[in-house]
Amino acid sequence: MKINRFYIALTSLALVALSLAGCKDADSPALTDNKVYIEGGFSVKYATSFVDGQVAIPMQVPVKMTQKDLTRDVNVTLEISDAALEGFNSRYNRSFSPFPNAQLDSPTVTIKKGTTSAMATLLVTPITADQAATGANFAVAVKVKSADGADVLTGSESFIYALKRTPRADVLIFNKGTTTVNRTTLMLPFDMQNINGGNDLVFKAYTLEFLFKITEWTSANNYALINPEGAPKESGAEIYTRIEGGSNGLANAVLNVKFYGDQESISGKPADGFKTDRWYHAAFVYTGTKLFVYIDGEECARCDTSLPQLTFDKTMKGFTWQGGSFNGGYSPVSRNAVQSSELRIWTVARTQEQLKESMYGVMPNSDGLIGYWKLNEGTGITIKDYTGKNPDAFFTSDSNHDVPLASPLIDWVPDQDLTIGK
Repeated sequence: MKINRFYIALTSLALVALSLAGCKDADSPALTDNKVYIEGGFSVKYATSFVDGQVAIPMQVPVKMTQKDLTRDVNVTLEISDAALEGFNSRYNRSFSPFPNAQLDSPTVTIKKGTTSAMATLLVTPITADQAATGANFAVAVKVKSADGADVLTGSESFIYALKRTPRADVLIFNKGTTTVNRTTLMLPFDMQNINGGNDLVFKAYTLEFLFKITEWTSANNYALINPEGAPKESGAEIYTRIEGGSNGLANAVLNVKFYGDQESISGKPADGFKTDRWYHAAFVYTGTKLFVYIDGEECARCDTSLPQLTFDKTMKGFTWQGGSFNGGYSPVSRNAVQSSELRIWTVARTQEQLKESMYGVMPNSDGLIGYWKLNEGTGITIKDYTGKNPDAFFTSDSNHDVPLASPLIDWVPDQDLTIGK
């Protein structure tokens, strides 16, 4: 499998190189001086590649000039620039971390007399499991440091190589159970003192995101996922997320979020509908003026909201994660099976680009992250909050969320490939 991923990665990189070769960043009649640039540095900015396997993976860096030099070769010196990566993060509100295991095969390439291009090679060591576990979004910025006999084209002098590792984890799934007595729920307690000094929890912006895969589907019309545990300040206010409208089949179901009772509700689904045995990334975002639903990083619903903030009392206990309820209390009792991972709650509105870049992991100390449960323990009956802000989550009965269960009805599914769409 690793060998196959290695060749797939090389194929993907070749396609990236071909696509960049068609860019015309610097083709402009206004350019009269000969300048050197990295192709794609102006219009494309960055490309993402999976770096799995056992050996260093070569990435092509196309270096070009705006005009031919008919009199001499032009030597171009490149460098890996953390400063360029920091500038990219600042300008585009990204959070890439420098990847330490990359180097240029040769820092200098030569554009031959009478030509306009040369190819440098960036060698990237595959991301390790420990590096992936940090949640960092790794990237390498390659920059033109200097050119012998030519200037550097400002704005096109660098290119960002974003790096990912195929995500794998042991994932949680709830057993079906048979009665309301033995339904299992995951309690996600909040330490209100640690989160916000023991004051009321005010959401002026909010993001909820998680990975899930429906492994089987029984007709359901109120398939609960996550709910607040505690009284809000506003009458009827809540953050309640479910899969709704699936009584006529999963293809008709939508991801529904009730933000302020039935007054603020939004639903969305993929263009081809939800399917079983496929991983999805779901995100609900509240900006203070609008509500959004994203599936796999793509916006599938938006609406205006009249609620400028949502305030929960300082006595709020946290949230509960059900991962698929018993048909919303309807008969017959039947629970839909869902594998789940990477559950996160934020007090900031994550952008679409941020959601896309960090579906499989985030830095636990990210600004605005107040709860992060990877759900990848693989064993045991407690779930770690990776922010360090809250106590471990624990399993409870569906009817009493205060008392931990010694023998919850759960399973751990080992070594799953969490890749979206698979």
